[in-house]
Amino acid sequence: FIRIVFPDKARLCDVCFCPIHTPTKCCQQTGGEHYKKVDCTHEFCKGCLEQWIKQGLDGRQIQIRCPDGSCKFVFSGDDVKRIAGSMVYDQFVNLGNESYKERIKEVVTDPLMQKYLDTHTRVCPNCSVIIERSEGCNSMRCPCGQSFQWTTAHNISQAHNSNVLEAI
Repeated sequence: FIRIVFPDKARLCDVCFCPIHTPTKCCQQTGGEHYKKVDCTHEFCKGCLEQWIKQGLDGRQIQIRCPDGSCKFVFSGDDVKRIAGSMVYDQFVNLGNESYKERIKEVVTDPLMQKYLDTHTRVCPNCSVIIERSEGCNSMRCPCGQSFQWTTAHNISQAHNSNVLEAI
């Protein structure tokens, strides 16, 4: 109704420049106390956001930002799944896991970095992301959704020297 009566008041998608028929926000807060995403209130056509994510993944990007160039929001797995569906989410997870494994292989070549990371970080048993803990309890939750215990999780050296990276 608003687009018909007040066509100049219709919100336009900043990707396709058409009126937004199915407004979709980039960000939806999840994760509770474990982590908080950068807020993003930008809305785009659902189809445009889905295509934006797919193109990012086709370009082997795992850090896909909001289409608004001034925004610092980066899509997380739950946003990818909500917007683009399970198949695209699986592609996102697999690409991320490859990247995280490669990062572990890179950091073990620097002895000082490896010593620091062995002491202060653990590797998520699900996705291989390196997680740092500053304080708190032993119960950890990775942004991928995996819960694990800090005291039993592998450090960088253990993950690199075991079959953990190949199993993921």
